[in-house]
Amino acid sequence: MPTLAVCAITRNAALTLPIALTSVRSVADQIIVVDSGSTDNTVAIAQSFGAKVIGHPWQQNYALQRNQYLGAVACDWVLVLDSDEFLDRQAVSWLQNLKSRAFTPSTDHYWVPRRWVPPFCLTHYLTNSSHYPDWQLRLFRANSDCRYTGAVHEQLGGFATAGERLSPFGLYHLNLYITDETARREKVRCYGALGTAQDGAEYLYLPKLADLELTPLHWGILDSTVQPLLLSLPVPGSLPAGATVAIAPVLTDVAHLQSQIQHYRDRLHWMEGSKFWQLRRLWQWARRSQGDGFSHE
Repeated sequence: MPTLAVCAITRNAALTLPIALTSVRSVADQIIVVDSGSTDNTVAIAQSFGAKVIGHPWQQNYALQRNQYLGAVACDWVLVLDSDEFLDRQAVSWLQNLKSRAFTPSTDHYWVPRRWVPPFCLTHYLTNSSHYPDWQLRLFRANSDCRYTGAVHEQLGGFATAGERLSPFGLYHLNLYITDETARREKVRCYGALGTAQDGAEYLYLPKLADLELTPLHWGILDSTVQPLLLSLPVPGSLPAGATVAIAPVLTDVAHLQSQIQHYRDRLHWMEGSKFWQLRRLWQWARRSQGDGFSHE
């Protein structure tokens, strides 16, 4: 039966690493964490999940970090998961199917759509064009030719076939939710210093709230062990405790209201079209009637 290694790079990721690893624990045969010098409990958390932890100092190059775990993989397939990401049950189910003997992959690597959780709630994800679908190459067959290149937004090469996209695969990103705007601005600045100032990082990490489009994140598709970990995350910004949960029904009501407004807008357009059609038919009938010598004054 095919096996799966879950790989991550970390630094001071104690806040979200338990969520990431809990979401894949049932499907991972091997967990590899490359840590660049965490000063919090990141390493201990990784080890508590049975992870092989590789210490590697940060050298201003993400590809160098990621290539460390490639050399330690002892499985058939590799899933790359950032420390601030997690999977839903649909994604885990797909991976379980991949590991079954009944499944025959038609490619050696897959792209999955990453869903960004907004800065202010855990009940939705972003679907505006700058954030979705944020295709990521995260699942691939292990082979010695695979290597990452690039200091940031690194590219993975060495495949024998064309990749495929997995649309029904829930990968969620918590970065906007767990970091404040100051930290995200610093992240964008660092990316720019590494030579990628025009890579779109500003649109991803510093979105304008007025431009955000939200789609409900139905918690029923999340594993029951992941849900309480998400709820235990600190509320972003200066919102009071419990505000995230309080905002949820409001956002749901807003989404419902938006849907209703669109429904009535569509109905109005239909009614306008229907009235126009009726008036046109009446006008045609009047012209024909006048041509026949009838008066309808």
